[in-house]
Amino acid sequence: MKLFPCPNCKNLLKKFAIDLPSFTHFNFELIDKKNTFYICDKCNLISKQNLNKKNLNFFNSKGYYFADQNQKSFNKKKNYLKHEAQFDFLQKKKVLFKGIKVLDIGCNNGDLISLIKKDVKNSICKGYDKNPFLKKNLIKKKLFFDYGKNKTKKFDLIIMSHSLIYFKDLKKIIEQLVKNLSKNGIIFIENSNFSSSPFYLLMSDQFYFFTPFFLQRIFLKYQYFSELFYPSTLSGNFVMLFSKRKNIKNSQKEKYDFYKSINYLIFIKKFLISTKKRFYFIFGTTVKAAFLNFYLGKKVVSFVDESLVKNSFLNKKVIHPKILKKSDLILVPLKDKKGILKKLNTKYNGKFSIL
Repeated sequence: MKLFPCPNCKNLLKKFAIDLPSFTHFNFELIDKKNTFYICDKCNLISKQNLNKKNLNFFNSKGYYFADQNQKSFNKKKNYLKHEAQFDFLQKKKVLFKGIKVLDIGCNNGDLISLIKKDVKNSICKGYDKNPFLKKNLIKKKLFFDYGKNKTKKFDLIIMSHSLIYFKDLKKIIEQLVKNLSKNGIIFIENSNFSSSPFYLLMSDQFYFFTPFFLQRIFLKYQYFSELFYPSTLSGNFVMLFSKRKNIKNSQKEKYDFYKSINYLIFIKKFLISTKKRFYFIFGTTVKAAFLNFYLGKKVVSFVDESLVKNSFLNKKVIHPKILKKSDLILVPLKDKKGILKKLNTKYNGKFSIL
């Protein structure tokens, strides 16, 4: 059995196998019925070092280009598109300024940098995505920048939203970020918060599952200080800002309890397997819904989604909640977004139950 070293402390990672399914980011299809993680208990790193690179081929597909990657963020006052919530956060933290130079690595269609370019005067915004169809679109919009081939151009803000997880060689990518970052620049990293939403541990087409504790430790090696945020408009995620500025808040980040999250998923699995009810609806069309569907199978009538971007999900129909009946039972796998339950029960028929 091959053992892998932690990219931060070089200790050998501990193998952890679990009888839970794994899914792909593309349409949340099943990858495997079992999961294997590699853990560094010292650095709080969770890894998929044995990842089959074939599982990443979807990134280059035309289907990924057409897939809607702009998730909605729920807030008490309004609903945001994800890039709007990110822009709102950057504005509130006074990261954006006149003439700022921005690079977004893994920018998809470039929605965030397009918004920055539109609303921040004299800003210069560039983006990179490896998908050839997205790249063509970014070139057409005059937004594309291949950071890997240009190590001298400097940016005041480098954004990596759910993209650092796909770079196996962390040393190489961090050193590249350092080269492209201006003297007083800021690195923005957004990742899933597994403490509030353990389901994201089941996304097995990425190399890493980063925790704030690990990211703080590895960036400190390059003398970058960090500040941690849990924006309400980006519920289910955390944001970290990295900078050379020593006045940035750099308090010790708490370790994440990986095993507690795994036990929660096992608890939900046992509940789903043991349930006696014959029919369910599942709210949402993400990995959370895919997990419930994996165990409930034929008991799932259909999926329920307010946006109705998809007509079908995992070969089952997706319906709008307005056509639900009072007797319908809808499972809502959104423990991290409890505020949505009151809204759903008030607005629509059916009995909504959160997991």
